[in-house]
Amino acid sequence: MKTILHLIVILLVAVIVAGSVYALVENTTLVSSTESEHGALPIMTNADGSTTQMMERPEGGGEHEASFTHGLSEVLVTLAKLTGITIVVLLIQSLVARVQKRQIANPA
Repeated sequence: MKTILHLIVILLVAVIVAGSVYALVENTTLVSSTESEHGALPIMTNADGSTTQMMERPEGGGEHEASFTHGLSEVLVTLAKLTGITIVVLLIQSLVARVQKRQIANPA
């Protein structure tokens, strides 16, 4: 039961971190300057001091169109992979612990 609670906590932290990183990346108003209008693209400064503005997304759908549902599905796929890896690691740890207990109980 203790292991399941640890697994749930790990997954909740992963969801919070992934969601906050996704929200931070998708919300360009956080990095845009205060002088620009709300929702405007941020102005970036190059190494030589000149400024450039980010390109806008092209209109219309495409193969690589960014959307909330696509981003959410990618987060869920990553979360499923993380869950699978965590379960495999827990199984390996429990198998190693059982083998060590047997070796301690039966010292050849």
